[in-house]
Amino acid sequence: EGYVVEELPKSVKAVTPDKMVNYTYQIFANGNQIAFMNKLFVKKTYFYAEEYHDLRQVFDLIEQRNLQQIVLKKK
Repeated sequence: EGYVVEELPKSVKAVTPDKMVNYTYQIFANGNQIAFMNKLFVKKTYFYAEEYHDLRQVFDLIEQRNLQQIVLKKK
């Protein structure tokens, strides 16, 4: 109570080219509540060296999203 959302991180979705890793980050404000969803689906456990770059990009994105800030402003 007493605050309004000034800025939220942007929602994002990332999928590796082979669709074996899928990441979704969604965030939204509704009245005085903020809700977010952070989903990671990994459909296989072994990745070849040539797949590492794409896998690393998804995990870098996850790290960036988890460091994003929500900015609240006092009414």
